[in-house]
Amino acid sequence: MPEDSAMDQASAKLAEAVRGIIRESGVSTGTARNTEDTANPGLWNVFFLLLLISNLAFTVYLIPTKLMEGPHWELLGKAIPAVGGSLFVIVASWYKSWTLRVCKTSTFRISQAALSIIFLFSLWIPWLRVQPRIDPLDAQVLVDDETEPRNVSAPMWLSMKPHSFRVRIWQSGKPRERKFGLTRKELLQASFWGEQPRWAMCYKVKFSSGTPGIKVRIVSDPAFGFDKDFLRNWLPEHSLQMGPDNSLIFILPSAEDSSGGTQLPMGKYKVIPFKGGCQDGESQDLTVGPESDKPTTFMDLKCDQ
Repeated sequence: MPEDSAMDQASAKLAEAVRGIIRESGVSTGTARNTEDTANPGLWNVFFLLLLISNLAFTVYLIPTKLMEGPHWELLGKAIPAVGGSLFVIVASWYKSWTLRVCKTSTFRISQAALSIIFLFSLWIPWLRVQPRIDPLDAQVLVDDETEPRNVSAPMWLSMKPHSFRVRIWQSGKPRERKFGLTRKELLQASFWGEQPRWAMCYKVKFSSGTPGIKVRIVSDPAFGFDKDFLRNWLPEHSLQMGPDNSLIFILPSAEDSSGGTQLPMGKYKVIPFKGGCQDGESQDLTVGPESDKPTTFMDLKCDQ
């Protein structure tokens, strides 16, 4: 009998504990529901929250691309939505209440409105300082639809919108031009992080060899590189293909024609002839510019018989 009495007492205490938990949950649920019901977002709160999101997106847009490359960033980009979504579900009620309180403060509203106005006017006011490297140095640069060239020895001030540029030189009394472009992000990176573009005119180069059907691997000097406009627009037109390690492959016109030419941006390169079934030829230095009119001649390749 004493054992039964002890069990009854334990059962009664357990039942009372469960009822207490239920009562506390009910009170908490009711309080949370009341808080949620009273914390209704108004139109102004939504408006300033959207301003905050836009300003944050613009701030992230300023981060240089080179700092957001690599497998770690790719993994982080996949993990953030999943982790962030889970955390948002967990703290949804607190986040909503806190966000609404912040959105109602005058400090928050004034700061976000000021930032948005600054970002908006930046689309028209030339406040970004850009100083591209021009090759050759005596080339002219025209911005968008301007008819007068800019002074390339001084920085150019541009508004925060995409711009097009024409680099012009004169040969035999006739103008030659290359077109370039800068996106908003490239303008911001050039102005804030010093990632200045390089715009170089293209010049003809020729190769010759006694071995028919060769190809030429073209490796750019790391200080120069191939600009994105050249890689996007000029390769198919000039019998060029992307090769390994950011090199280019020049394909001579035909197996019967052992000489041929293409165009490359002004700069310094290493060129290596090669052909299937043959040993690669010796690497040669190539300087491309207004005076590069002599063909680069390769020795005959040693091929399997």
